[in-house]
Amino acid sequence: MEFEYDFNKMVDEAYLQLDNKKRGSLLILPNIITEIGTTRLHWKNVKEYLKTISRNPDHFIDYLRQQMPGREINWFSGSKSDGLIIHGRFQKQNEISELAIKYVKEYVSCPSCNKTESLMRKLESKMYEFECLSCGMKKYVN
Repeated sequence: MEFEYDFNKMVDEAYLQLDNKKRGSLLILPNIITEIGTTRLHWKNVKEYLKTISRNPDHFIDYLRQQMPGREINWFSGSKSDGLIIHGRFQKQNEISELAIKYVKEYVSCPSCNKTESLMRKLESKMYEFECLSCGMKKYVN
């Protein structure tokens, strides 16, 4: 079986994929870098992760605290640049990765058009307003 490759067609397809990335249809998340100890997990690049998804660190930590009851979750330092510490025994990077992806599905991806170009604004209450920049859909979330 022989395949013919058309170079121009392949280049056009590559540009189309890059153009889709600019429009927010493709979100490339950084790999989660952790250091696991006996009683804690240190997520080193959480600031880079939050910058990629353009979300408020306080909202993200509140989400993690809701999803991981009984575990203490704090910033490693006051500058927030050194990452998160999640206290508790038997920590797994896989669990953190799954929660991070679940957060993206719930609070970054638009449920209407599935694009990731969105904003979240904190309201005066504890609520946030989610707005998709692609289709204009709005919803209120905790």
